[in-house]
Amino acid sequence: MDKKDITKEMLHELGMLDVTKYSKQDIAFYSSTEWRNKSKKYKNLHPFCEVCKKDNIKKPSLIVHHIKRISQGGDRYDENNLLAICKKCHSEIHTGIGIRIDLDFIRSLVQKEPTPEDEWWAGGSHDLYLDKQKKIIDTINKAEAIEKNEIEKSIELYFNACMSIDDFEEILANDPLLEKAYCQEYGVSSFRTVRYPINRLSLLLEKSKRYADCIQLIRDYRKKTDKCGLTRSDLEAIQKRKDRVIKKV
Repeated sequence: MDKKDITKEMLHELGMLDVTKYSKQDIAFYSSTEWRNKSKKYKNLHPFCEVCKKDNIKKPSLIVHHIKRISQGGDRYDENNLLAICKKCHSEIHTGIGIRIDLDFIRSLVQKEPTPEDEWWAGGSHDLYLDKQKKIIDTINKAEAIEKNEIEKSIELYFNACMSIDDFEEILANDPLLEKAYCQEYGVSSFRTVRYPINRLSLLLEKSKRYADCIQLIRDYRKKTDKCGLTRSDLEAIQKRKDRVIKKV
């Protein structure tokens, strides 16, 4: 957002220009595979909310927003027209800044005793864990970028990312207050937002004819308690791949 000539106020104004409901054409676009892939890649490039970063706040980016709505002539895929943002910022853009001010004012009147989660959050430790997650995302992005030309190196990076996620999950398991505080602050169900790259990794293992490794990878993942989970399409893909590879062994 720093490179985009836009302010929060401008975002709110643009969000209020078109208050009509989404058309069938809009719904078809936002549910298309092409858009999902584009928004996924953009969020990977911008793992933290671009709006919150203006205030030096790190929140996970969960939604890719069009600065200028498609119905207003905005470009669908131009990254200059995209923002990776959190749910709160997305809601504020579409409901108007006045509502946000009213809600903040009401919240300021409510007095409550600080909880252990509040105190943990105030300590600032969460930045360390957000940085850990960003490093995992960077590793996955690097692996994806070299898949075609350096398949073995890509496989190695994907495995490293999986191990880093395992380590991350162990940290969360040993410090339940950390995840509880984070989920309370952002209104999410899991601290970790980056998914295991099982689909991409198993695909490369199959291409390399490392069939035993491919089967073992999928079986090991199935044993995990993964609160973040995989997308439905990835789950379907790895199951079909497992069935296919078993026949080859």
